[in-house]
Amino acid sequence: MVAWGKLALRVARGILLACLLMPSPLFAEELDPFDDTDRVGGYEVWVGADVARTTWLVYSGVTVAPWGDTHADGFRLRATAGHGGYRYNYDRATTVKVGKTSGDFSIGYQTQIDDLTVKAFAGWAVLSRTFDVPSLGVRTERVDHGFKVAAELWLDWSESAWMSLDAAYADTRSMLDLRLRAGQRIELDISAGLEAIWNRTDMSGEVQTTPGQYSFGTGRIGAFVRYDWFGGEVSAAAGLATDIQGRSGKGIGVSDSASPYGAVTVLFQF
Repeated sequence: MVAWGKLALRVARGILLACLLMPSPLFAEELDPFDDTDRVGGYEVWVGADVARTTWLVYSGVTVAPWGDTHADGFRLRATAGHGGYRYNYDRATTVKVGKTSGDFSIGYQTQIDDLTVKAFAGWAVLSRTFDVPSLGVRTERVDHGFKVAAELWLDWSESAWMSLDAAYADTRSMLDLRLRAGQRIELDISAGLEAIWNRTDMSGEVQTTPGQYSFGTGRIGAFVRYDWFGGEVSAAAGLATDIQGRSGKGIGVSDSASPYGAVTVLFQF
């Protein structure tokens, strides 16, 4: 199983590189009605980093519009990859360190409905994790893979205010990511606002972080600043993160302590 997982991750990295090197379509001008002044190209590439008290993650991805411009309606190809880790204390004497590497490839479609931009994707994801318990001298590795679906919504509700919702689910231990942002343009190219995030990295109620206590993911509340131009953006966010925990069959709640988090993402379109 581990060998197959590593092979799948190599395939995902190869697809990502192929998407970056793929030439623009010869007939894009005939298929895309955009005027040349509105075009930025068919590629969208991003890199980012995310750090909190017990977690860290670096990631990258590319979305390709094979028959048109990245701002136009049409089909999309997407590949992403990430690497990071997290840790938790099972009891006073036992700390579990987890390293993870993920990758996915998906096919989707983008459409514009008045002031609402909708993107939907479906594909395949792979997650490789190593579990290290230094106090017990135990180290194990596990690879999970399965389908992945994602949706991204962007709504311009006025000339200066906007809202976005990103949601993704992967059948690799039932991973779920939700992010809601509401922003206000301070200047023509600078926005600021608030964000709320829920990340569930494993199946709810199955990961026992302490005796009798189970993890239901991580919740975040923070603020962000976004600088964008025609062809890219830089976004930085910071706030507080807390674990969502509970006892099986007895409801859930947040942990007693919260810790700061920070994230930055850079995106280019060409």
